[in-house]
Amino acid sequence: MSKSGPESEIIYIDDFYFINIDGVNWLVIKNRMGKYMYYNVDKIDIEKTENYIAHSYKDEDEESNLSTLLKESIFLSKSILKPIEIKHKNQEFFNQKGLGCGRHALNNFFGYKVFKKGKLNDVIKDITPPISLLGICSIISELMATDEQDKCKDNENFNRADLIIALKLTGYKCDDYTDPNKLTSFIKTIDKNVLGFIINLGNNHWVSVKLNNNTYYYYDSKSTLKKGTPFTDDFLQTLEITNILVIQVDGKSSGESILKDLKGYLLE
Repeated sequence: MSKSGPESEIIYIDDFYFINIDGVNWLVIKNRMGKYMYYNVDKIDIEKTENYIAHSYKDEDEESNLSTLLKESIFLSKSILKPIEIKHKNQEFFNQKGLGCGRHALNNFFGYKVFKKGKLNDVIKDITPPISLLGICSIISELMATDEQDKCKDNENFNRADLIIALKLTGYKCDDYTDPNKLTSFIKTIDKNVLGFIINLGNNHWVSVKLNNNTYYYYDSKSTLKKGTPFTDDFLQTLEITNILVIQVDGKSSGESILKDLKGYLLE
């Protein structure tokens, strides 16, 4: 057993382990309350003797900001989220400005302005459109960002986690794939439970695909075609696909369960 230093807790070998997520090393500790806590190894002091002494890293400003974002937010609600309407008639089309392709891809899927840019640290109190996408991004950033480069920024350079949580908050299930062959099988079978896709092209641009009258239609915020292009297998072969978010009706998630899943991501 190691000797404990000031304000430290003796950690036994069965109570902690190391994991690596996306190149970041984490120390996961089960504390005296039986709760698993995770610490970025680069931000804690670890002294090796016979075992390890772990001094937890804690940033009071960051903790306070997270508490502010969660207070009175939809992420603390136990109510099941009802799916937001998807328009198939009289749809609006959104052209891209700046780095807002993720937001425009979501809005082109829904057919109207479900998401707005908003402001950093907006509190998401409900899912009444338009919803602040920067507010969602801020929550995810506080929970998952490991350095300044990963922090949510005002330029709207949203990543897949931001869009996945945005879709879940609107009452939809979202599965994440990287294999383009998944798309081929979906568009050939026309599964009515698969309402559409948010697709990342070349790791730098988001577009959307929506099911309408048994046909999938492709929408690109950089395009001038506002009615969408039929999304066929031949058309699919021309795209450099990086990520595919498959959208289906959920009906089981609450804001609280989404937050729980988001926190648990780091421990998978």
